[in-house]
Amino acid sequence: YQQEAKQKELQRIEEALLTAARRASHTGDLLCGLESVVYKEPLNVPKGRKKHKKHKRTLKKLKRHEKQADKPQEEKKDTFVEKLATQVIKNVQVKISSIHLRYEDDLTDPQRPLSVGVTLSELSLQTTDENWKSCILNEAAKIIYKLGRLECLCAYWNVNSQMFYKNQWEDVVDLLKAGVCSKDQEVLQYQYIFKPIFASAKMCINPSAEAELKAPKANLQLEVQNIAIEMTKPQYLSMVDVLESVDLMVKNAPFRKF
Repeated sequence: YQQEAKQKELQRIEEALLTAARRASHTGDLLCGLESVVYKEPLNVPKGRKKHKKHKRTLKKLKRHEKQADKPQEEKKDTFVEKLATQVIKNVQVKISSIHLRYEDDLTDPQRPLSVGVTLSELSLQTTDENWKSCILNEAAKIIYKLGRLECLCAYWNVNSQMFYKNQWEDVVDLLKAGVCSKDQEVLQYQYIFKPIFASAKMCINPSAEAELKAPKANLQLEVQNIAIEMTKPQYLSMVDVLESVDLMVKNAPFRKF
């Protein structure tokens, strides 16, 4: 009777250990180790002694695994280069102003020379505080605030236009600078197809959002003022002439030797 009671008690302990191992283990390694300890019996050892040894080894492995699971994962410390790169990204500021791209064509229709261009008065990206005032963030700042501005982005298509390329280089540069419209005034002699566009963007960046899972990584607020598109009949006819000229050049390209 005592022998049967001991065997039942040992069987109950084995089942309890296996259940605890299944709950505690994150991988199958510990479970396989427990199964090998419980079910593989060494030879030439009395039953009572070998089962007690098995349980001791199993308990040791289980305690060792619990200690490893209880240890908090050490956070990786950023290197000097990573800290420097993060600090640079936090405080990077960009400002682009007075951009003028222009294409002139007096060959398609010499009677009506045309010029096509895009101008930009200013494009800026600044680092700010929570009140959207320009500042320099320190290393302790957790949220990065960026403020972007777009001023006077427009496009024009001039018919019967003045040809800048016939002038001296210094005069061409001055004419291009004078052709960039500003917030206060437009260039009256330009025929705009896209009127000046003004826009602003506010962005909040949370670098630790992936770890916290409480807030979005980036939050963007974009505001664009009125967008006006205009096209006159002379502009439309000029566009058609340019497209036909390009089509003819493409068709004649295989027959050109040089």
